[in-house]
Amino acid sequence: MIASPFWDAVVAQEVAGLLETRMRSGLKCVILGRFSNAGERDALPSIERLARHGEIAIMSWFDGDEANRETFHFKAASADRGKLAYLGSANMIRSSLRSRMELGVLLRGGPARELDAVLSVVLSIAKPI
Repeated sequence: MIASPFWDAVVAQEVAGLLETRMRSGLKCVILGRFSNAGERDALPSIERLARHGEIAIMSWFDGDEANRETFHFKAASADRGKLAYLGSANMIRSSLRSRMELGVLLRGGPARELDAVLSVVLSIAKPI
């Protein structure tokens, strides 16, 4: 699972390219974003094309108006049901990954499994795209 509230078309295309080969060999992937404004919607075509190669779920969690909204702001990834996880500050947008100072940590063991459990709960309330 890869979770970031913000995605842009450039990074989505790069992530899709990295995942395509792995998905052909059976990788299953869940991508969580907000996908609520034009910038995030521009990222969807690259992510959706992954569906041709394997199992992918594209989910969104952003409900309500500006005053009463439910959403998320964390940036995280979990692999193999929490064997390895990442928690950090970088959105999946070009500026976060190339020109800003961001921070992230790799987690293993109990902390990775705990983060995976939190992500599973978030996915249970997210909506498919």
